[in-house]
Amino acid sequence: MVAKRSISKTLATMRWGLAACWLVVSAPGGAFAGSPPGVVWLTGEALQARLDALIPKVFWSSVPLRTVVRSLSTNQRIAILMDRRVDPEQPVDLSLSDVAVRALLERIAEPRGLGWTQIGSVVYFGPAETAAILRTLSALRHDDVAKLPPAAAAVFRRSEPLAWEDFATPRELFGRLAQAAGRTIAGLDRVPHDLWAAADLPALPWVDRLTLLAVQFDLTFRIGDDGRSVELTPLPETIALVRRYPGGRDPQRLAQQWAELAPESQVKVVGNDVWVRGLLEDHERLASTPGSKTRIPPKRPATPRGAASKRQEIRFTVQNAKGPLDRILAELGQKLGMEVKIDREALARAGISPHQTVAFSVQDATVEALFEAALRPAGCTFRREGNVIVVVPASP
Repeated sequence: MVAKRSISKTLATMRWGLAACWLVVSAPGGAFAGSPPGVVWLTGEALQARLDALIPKVFWSSVPLRTVVRSLSTNQRIAILMDRRVDPEQPVDLSLSDVAVRALLERIAEPRGLGWTQIGSVVYFGPAETAAILRTLSALRHDDVAKLPPAAAAVFRRSEPLAWEDFATPRELFGRLAQAAGRTIAGLDRVPHDLWAAADLPALPWVDRLTLLAVQFDLTFRIGDDGRSVELTPLPETIALVRRYPGGRDPQRLAQQWAELAPESQVKVVGNDVWVRGLLEDHERLASTPGSKTRIPPKRPATPRGAASKRQEIRFTVQNAKGPLDRILAELGQKLGMEVKIDREALARAGISPHQTVAFSVQDATVEALFEAALRPAGCTFRREGNVIVVVPASP
């Protein structure tokens, strides 16, 4: 959907917000374990597998939400960040068997007007309307970074952990991020005084760390065109991503199908392309539907032995290509008759989203130069294994 902001103020309690969870749902019987030192948070595919895993037994009776979330976080090794506006003392009464972690988070959140979502390897737990727009907000800021000069973009893409002790103030945390990027963050007068409980989060790109802090004050940020300035700004009234997709053989029919699949997004046809304006989740759902794969390349004859070297002599020219990285790679693979494999776990560890928008142009490029141009704006590179392109993060 295209999200319009009306963040509820009824949850704006100032107590112990932003608590990354340390104590959680333990073994059958609902016992609680103390926070073990040095919890190693799950990331990448391991994190997704844990979110899908079943917990045999959950039982809470009038247990404070803070304790519930901390217990779930630590025992499942999932870094959970609880928004400052959530009342951590509200009681939780819940008894479930064989429940997936994803479903459990939903069962905890929904009755309280809360929601959850995932940014990198961090699960955000907060007001439902904030959770609904958070990934889209992150994608918008990553789009901003993609437009910066390469050296500046590298600063804002750099992934590092984020942690603080009890009684930390938000302005102090903003100051740490400013120092890490070598930038001054303007607009701190928009951040009221607050005291936060300790948190420990795995590595995230700089833009996502700032997004997770700022959104709790209904703020986002603007990066200067040269990448030298950062300013906190109020969240816009409408938060949405605009993406262009190839319309295939029948753009009007595809647009109609997509408008039905994502009724809260705006879908229109421009020329032979379909433009969509909506939340990141809507874009992901539409891009994964069979109807989105409308450009069917002609069947290629089998490549004779020894012909691989001749293919490399072919040159390619691409003008002003722009779109989600994973989609562009899929189209390149189809058109070149090659298999493209994205090492998603390695990209997650490096804080790189395969869904981020990239833009590039090449003139008379080889296959290798073509892939290099497409991957460079995202901070990625590749290795070629015969007819397979394996996408990995670029070395720092």
